[in-house]
Amino acid sequence: MRIAISGSHGVGKTTLSIALANATGIPRISEIARNVAQKQEYKTTEEIKNASLEDRIVFQKAILLEQATQESLHRAGFISDRSIFDTIAYSKYYDLPKGMVAVAESTAITNSTKYDLIIYCPIPGNTSPVDDGFRLTDLKSQLIIDKYIRKLLNKALCPVLWLPLDRSLWGDIAMKEMKILTRRISS
Repeated sequence: MRIAISGSHGVGKTTLSIALANATGIPRISEIARNVAQKQEYKTTEEIKNASLEDRIVFQKAILLEQATQESLHRAGFISDRSIFDTIAYSKYYDLPKGMVAVAESTAITNSTKYDLIIYCPIPGNTSPVDDGFRLTDLKSQLIIDKYIRKLLNKALCPVLWLPLDRSLWGDIAMKEMKILTRRISS
């Protein structure tokens, strides 16, 4: 199974991916953006946001490439704590050239057929993301990125599971959907 978890920063994607990977034994792809940021010596997303256009383009392209590489290395299946659509949403947020974003979006839509399922995590309540020293912490940026992601996921060519606001239900709902998906793939 090739599963991506999608949603804005600080909503619980990584926590959900850990729970699902632990429950199923499916390998996990995690923290791509943070790893790329670390390699490029960014300490916070605010630094990325304030970087030159050229540096923001290099950063987002590196994330797209690394996400695609990691997904291709796990041909038998994976659970990723982001989807390709997340990267496109951040490319829009970081104000990359519209033409570049449009090409990346078109490619992402076409390549979404490679996912068996995308699980969307909404913003649970109107609270700002927890400050972990890296991510953006203002509610405004979280809402903007969430809006971009939802628009993109509506164009996905694979199934999308839209989780409810109540985080306590996410694990059970996702596991139930994964079981249905397993039966569908097996038959």
